[in-house]
Amino acid sequence: MVNDILSYAYTPRDPGLLTLSASLPEHAVVDDIVRASLMEAYRLRVELCTPDELEKACHIIDSQQVYGRETVQGVARRLGYYATVAGSYEEEAIYFERIRNTSREDILRVACTYLQPNNLSVVHLA
Repeated sequence: MVNDILSYAYTPRDPGLLTLSASLPEHAVVDDIVRASLMEAYRLRVELCTPDELEKACHIIDSQQVYGRETVQGVARRLGYYATVAGSYEEEAIYFERIRNTSREDILRVACTYLQPNNLSVVHLA
């Protein structure tokens, strides 16, 4: 249905944003893709993710942290991000500790709290 799809959580100290983004083939039916994407996201509100899904997500987040430290610019970018957006550069360690300690039940609870239709905005760029 899509060429690629990704999600991203922007989690500053103030209210954040969860995005789901996709690039579509030329003749894609946007409504069908939005519906399918929302069904998959909202599935997190009614069933626990699998242990493998949680492990994979944690590995992806950990690897992004490692890759972000491969250059001096990457280190500076991460320090700057956590200092300005999260409130302190020390927040990075706290963030990754929380990721490592996240349970499947935590994901279900948070999904039930925040993945609500009244929190949804849909944007389609052609």
